[in-house]
Order: sequence, then C-alpha cells, then structure tokens
Amino acid sequence: YNSNGLYFYNLINNGTITVGTGTFTNNVEGTFTNNNTIQTKTAILSGSITEASGSTVIFTGDGDGAVDSQTITIFGTTYHHLTINSTDGSMDTFLFGATPTINGNLTVTAGILNTNSQTVAITGSATISGGTLSLSGNTTFNGGVTVQSGGTLSCTTGGTTITIDDADTMTV
Repeated sequence: YNSNGLYFYNLINNGTITVGTGTFTNNVEGTFTNNNTIQTKTAILSGSITEASGSTVIFTGDGDGAVDSQTITIFGTTYHHLTINSTDGSMDTFLFGATPTINGNLTVTAGILNTNSQTVAITGSATISGGTLSLSGNTTFNGGVTVQSGGTLSCTTGGTTITIDDADTMTV
C-alpha cells in the first residue's frame, strides 16, 4: 500500500519496449525495473527506477529529418548500457541533463552525444562507430575506448580531462 492506502505495483520489463514517435510515459508507485531493452526517442518516468545489469536504454531521436536537441534526464541518471542511435543520422544532438553513471557500455552509432559539462564515468567500454561523442566535461573510461571509421571523439572545451584506465586502451 502507498501513503494513501492504495495498492501499488512494481513494473518489470523483461522484454523489449520500443516507442516509435511518441514518448514512453510511466508513473510507477512501486519500482520500475528494466531487465532488458527500452528503445525510445524520449521517456518520462517517475518513481523508483532500476536499470538492471545487462539492460540497455537506446535513444533514437524523433526521426523528423530536422536538427533537434534532446536533453537526457530520465531513468534517473544510472544506466547499465546506453546507446545513442539517432534515426536522423548526425542531425540530432543528445545532451546529458545531469551527471550520468554508466555501469556498462556506451555506444554511439548515429547522432551526437554531448556530455554537456557533466562529469561522466563509464565502467564498461565506449564504442563510437558512427556519430560523435563530444566531451565538454571530465570523462573517465574504465573499459577503454574504440573509435571506428565514421565515428568521432571530440573535446569541445578547454580544461576537459579524459582519463582512460591504465589497464585499458584507446583504439582509433
């Protein structure tokens, strides 16, 4: 029961939730747990949110063919795997609206991910196979970085510190 004496439920995603051009909106009184994949242009969640080990959140943008900016502030700020794969190719920019924790891998396949002066720690590997990872805040890569053909890693402000754990490598 919640504070109003009403039942509350937990919501668990064990499959794939794909949201086309709409917004995934969910108000959960209990806990929302993502055990698998959510693919969305944007999402609004409130309540307690858990990104389970092995889960993935994929941001795709709105697919309207125009230049857009999306601020990522949902799902709290903790992700397991995070993927940026803009359906508008390199036209959409995704900006961190708060300091994120990425406990798994970061993948940028299309679009621009701008760290937006946030301090970012990535526990797994980072792969930029298309699109751009634009660093404007201090970033730590604990699992190495791979920039493949078609991908770009850039620093947009002076004083940005990039740390690659000494046990890992950066491959370009």
